[in-house]
Order: sequence, then C-alpha cells, then structure tokens
Amino acid sequence: MNKLTRAMSPASLVISILALAVATSMTSAVAATTATEKRLSSTTATASSLVTAAKIRKNEVTTSKIRKNAVTSSKIRKNAVTAKKIRKGAVTAKKIKAGAVTNAKIRNGTIDIAKLSPKTIATLRGAKGPKGDTGPVGPQGPKGDAGASLVSGLQVIQESVGSLPGEGSASFTILCPAGTVAIGGGWNIPPNVSGDGFTVSQSRPSQSAGSSGWRIHVLSHQASAANVTMYALCVADVD
Repeated sequence: MNKLTRAMSPASLVISILALAVATSMTSAVAATTATEKRLSSTTATASSLVTAAKIRKNEVTTSKIRKNAVTSSKIRKNAVTAKKIRKGAVTAKKIKAGAVTNAKIRNGTIDIAKLSPKTIATLRGAKGPKGDTGPVGPQGPKGDAGASLVSGLQVIQESVGSLPGEGSASFTILCPAGTVAIGGGWNIPPNVSGDGFTVSQSRPSQSAGSSGWRIHVLSHQASAANVTMYALCVADVD
C-alpha cells in the first residue's frame, strides 16, 4: 500500500488548534452550567426548611428591621399569635384599626362590667321604661306571735291635793306608788258660780324625790278659793 503524506500548512495548523480550544471550552461551560442548575434545584427544594424559628437568634428580628406592611394577616399562620406571645401593653387602642374588633371576634364572657369605664357604662344604660302593671295580691301570711306588753299594772290614782286661792295661782303634784311611773294625769276643780273660772297653764309628768307623778299649775280667776283634786295614770316600771 502506498501512503500518501501531505504536510499541513502553518495557517491550517493554527486554525485547527483554535477550533479545538473553542470546542473544549464550550463543553466545560455546558457541564458547569448543568452542575450549577442541579445545585440550584436542590437548594430551591430545601429553601423552605433553611430558615426556621429555632435558627433565628432571640431579639434578632425587631420592628425596625421589618418593612412596613411586610407582615399581613395572610402571611401569619392561624393561631400562631396567642396572648402569651404578645408583650403586655403592646396592643393599644391606637394600634387597632377602626372596626377591626367586632362582636364575632370577642369570646363570650371576656369583657365584664368591671373592665368598662364609667363613661362607657353610662352610654350602655338605656332610657327608663314605662311603669309596669301592678302584680296580683299575694296570699295572707300566717298570724304573728303576740308581742310583749309594754304596759302592765295600770292604776288610776286620785287625790285631793290642796286649795286654789281666789284670784291667785298655785302648783299641785300627785305621785304614783313606788315601782310605777305616770303615763298621764288630770284634775278636777269645782267652779265658783260667782267668778270667771281658772286657767291651767301647765300639765306634765313630774319627778320628785325619785318618785314619778303628774304636775299642774293653775291660775284662778275666781274670788273665792277652790279645792283641787288630781288624777294620775300609773303603770309598772319596766326598767
């Protein structure tokens, strides 16, 4: 067999070397791109588990680091925010949107009268209603026990106590028996037909030397004297 050998020109040799270099470079780029895409795919598949609450340092996320309106209701898991997780005093009236708190969102028994201000209570009080109808008469109750008697041992004491001088005045007293007290009294003075009678200016209970009685003071308008008879109503002393 005859071998045909033809030497390559220098220009052809340079072109061949450049073509080989370009092919090799493209193959490496494609391989690198494929490997990178695989790594990105793997990273994307596990991105949701990379950042967890346990991996965030305490107090690392603050209000100043959160963009305004970045956290919305749709981004918060249901029941994720509980009363224990809210700092005392963090939620104020200014931070609650008007109309955000409705009856449907308030648990029964959560708000009692002790938590309302006097002004709020006043606004809750309605107008006074009309007077209701009178109810039926109830049944008669049983007869009560007899009470203790406050008056016992009543005595009527009568005594002639002296003479009322004509055209003069005098005081007279009648005393009750020991252990009794006077609860009333009276008198009797016979009129003189030739005079104008008399005036009793005083009639009252009296105490004399520890004894209870009745006392009167009389002004005479008669020319002659008159005998005076007195009466006293005496009862046992309950003391």
